[in-house]
Amino acid sequence: MGHVWYEMSKDNGVTWTLMSPTNIVVNGVVQLGAPGPLDVGSGKCPAIAYSPNDLSSIVIVYQQISGTNYQIMEYNVYDVIQ
Repeated sequence: MGHVWYEMSKDNGVTWTLMSPTNIVVNGVVQLGAPGPLDVGSGKCPAIAYSPNDLSSIVIVYQQISGTNYQIMEYNVYDVIQ
């Protein structure tokens, strides 16, 4: 697998929807595309957290390959509860 995915279910896990956009690089500019993994390349060690004071937003952190090292990435999601 080697990627970090963000999916959501609104029916107790019967069906799932990919929520995270794919990052597409066009002429050196990152643009958002169709749903895909959060990471660009190879991601690992994801964690997810929310604030008990604000249940409508979450933060997903993960490690992403950067050359020969990994860097910590953050993905913020707002208005989760719909």
